[in-house]
Amino acid sequence: MHRWSKGVSNYDVVSFRTTPGLERYLFLAPLVVLAPLFEETIYRGYLYRAFRNSYPLFASVAVIIAWTANTHWRQYSTSWVAAFDLSVLTVVQCYLREKSGAVWDSIVCHLVFNVSLLFVGHVFR
Repeated sequence: MHRWSKGVSNYDVVSFRTTPGLERYLFLAPLVVLAPLFEETIYRGYLYRAFRNSYPLFASVAVIIAWTANTHWRQYSTSWVAAFDLSVLTVVQCYLREKSGAVWDSIVCHLVFNVSLLFVGHVFR
């Protein structure tokens, strides 16, 4: 085991892996769909836009990275790989929001990131 994410677990992913049959996919809905919709609406749709209207790009992105670290502290505090990945993801999502002007690109990016984590996590276990 690589131990890069030692101590990081997610109830939805654990439940997905341990539940037999098709009902196991019910555990993925909050993780894959609802979290990106909720988080991106708040993080990029409201907070980033509010800071961006008042502050330069770098400062706005830095505040959103700090907010992401605060709300995902369990991942940030236990794994430098997760902290790096989430920080890079945040920068990419802010870039998408900046260039497109819409929050949908960030939502799709977040969805793809979450789904890719499921596959990568399954490969390394």
